[in-house]
Amino acid sequence: MQITTQEVSGFTGAIRGMREPFESWSKSDSDIDAVKNILCIGPVDMKLDQNLLSTDSDSDSKFLRMIHVQAEITAPAYFIAELATYKVGTTMSSSSLQHIGANRDFVRNDFEIDEHVYSDDYWNFILEQINSLRRRYKETNNYKYFRQMRQLIPQSFQYTVMWDANYQTLRNIYKQRIEHPHRLKEWTECFKGWMETLPYYEDLIKFTGENK
Repeated sequence: MQITTQEVSGFTGAIRGMREPFESWSKSDSDIDAVKNILCIGPVDMKLDQNLLSTDSDSDSKFLRMIHVQAEITAPAYFIAELATYKVGTTMSSSSLQHIGANRDFVRNDFEIDEHVYSDDYWNFILEQINSLRRRYKETNNYKYFRQMRQLIPQSFQYTVMWDANYQTLRNIYKQRIEHPHRLKEWTECFKGWMETLPYYEDLIKFTGENK
């Protein structure tokens, strides 16, 4: 499984918008880092951010929905299915077996496989069956073979998706899948490790109120 951040944006508008209710823009102490070209959230603004987060109110933390993240994720189908349960504030565009599934034979690297769980003979058999159906589809153009191929492909097949989300969604994921560790290790290992690379992960996504 691999996650690559494409873009993180919206901090400037989110921080300014946070102060709209009381028109307290003059109190903002955030500024653009000219070298990194990102907004550096000042301590005064960060305190207000975290005060709002401490209420655990959707309306008070709505500034998080203005901070957007786009990431390319290559992961097995069973993880993509779980990620897709987060539908509010997210958009996903994925690679498609329907369009490219018959382009080439499938190989072991196309699947997320835990070592020493299945034998080589098992996977060789699975690949042989899938690829045999793929070739018959290419030879006959009979869709039934393509359908049968798709029905045999394991949930460990890896898709690549472009995922657009916001910091409030990521905060929800942290609370539901990381803070209370999910049994699926892709959440607690790879996805958590990726979130830790995002700007202000500790201050906004992970923040619990204890370090207020």
